[in-house]
Amino acid sequence: MKATRFNFVRVVMALAAFAAIGFGFTGCQQESETEYVYIYVEKLSKYDALIGNWSVTYDNGYKEQYNISTTAFDNNNGDGFGSYYAGKELCVSKLSDTEGYIYVKYTRSMNADWSYSESAPDVGKWYAIHYEDLTDSSIKISGAYKATGKTSTGTLAEAIQEFTVANGYFASHSAVTKE
Repeated sequence: MKATRFNFVRVVMALAAFAAIGFGFTGCQQESETEYVYIYVEKLSKYDALIGNWSVTYDNGYKEQYNISTTAFDNNNGDGFGSYYAGKELCVSKLSDTEGYIYVKYTRSMNADWSYSESAPDVGKWYAIHYEDLTDSSIKISGAYKATGKTSTGTLAEAIQEFTVANGYFASHSAVTKE
């Protein structure tokens, strides 16, 4: 009887030790880490240096314009035939006093045939514009583009994550001055 009780106690102790070791390994496992990046996005005030009509005229006579208000963004060629792309629900993420991103919800964008309209597939989706070297009278500005990239996203959060310089968008900026 003594041997049976001794074996029973050994088995129970072994199971308890095994359970404690197994629980210890399970309890020490690191959970998968999720990296959160917080980006502060704000509305523009009427006093912000970004507000205004910005343009450049190239040697060939082509004029490029960017019109930025507190609530809307418009890119056009200054010929009076309408805009290329435009957006509302404008907000910005300022990386510094001179650099940041402008996010807009398309109200006008490009169709498959390279024309622009208010019924294009991207209308109602989010887009981003990067700016740098902002002063009171000049800025370098670029719409999001990369050959294999997206042209819009469904949410502002997706636009913030997708349309970045680090992701290969904004390779070429136009140097424009305030009109």
